[in-house]
Amino acid sequence: DQVNKHVFAALAFAQKTLSWPLTDILLFGVCLGAGPAIAVAAEVEVGGVVLIAPFLSVRQMFRNHAGMLAGLVTEQYPNDTLMPRIKSPTLIFHGQRDEMVPASHSEQLHRGLSSKSRLVSPPEANHHTNLLGEVSYLISPMKEFFGLPGNSSSAPDVPPWALQRRLCLTAAPPAF
Repeated sequence: DQVNKHVFAALAFAQKTLSWPLTDILLFGVCLGAGPAIAVAAEVEVGGVVLIAPFLSVRQMFRNHAGMLAGLVTEQYPNDTLMPRIKSPTLIFHGQRDEMVPASHSEQLHRGLSSKSRLVSPPEANHHTNLLGEVSYLISPMKEFFGLPGNSSSAPDVPPWALQRRLCLTAAPPAF
């Protein structure tokens, strides 16, 4: 899949070009972006995985929203079958009032993990809740779960040349 290829290329760039160890890299996937994050995490052990409103599978999402038409959909992200392969610590956030992706998807995905994991599911949060607006939603759980430093204002050391598009496009996926 083309999207997964790009995620692997970004991971290779961070690891090989920027010399970031895999143990220092967090994969972050929101809703549809959880699919590629889960696919990569199922193959590569990293420092951690953060999933926001992940779904069981594309077909299950269609089943929730379009019923019988789900049978016509080609499965792109079988997250439910990939979760048991994740070895990295995984933090899942899913608001109970999410009407786009049912919170039960995250609950089931969380149960499928054998790695260290935590599910944060506030009863008042929905699919579009500003997770940075309330520190207890995402920031505090990330700090606690991954042991991240407190109020650091320092950004990671990224050389300016690393942000040049033409150089990023030549990064090859790693052979893990």
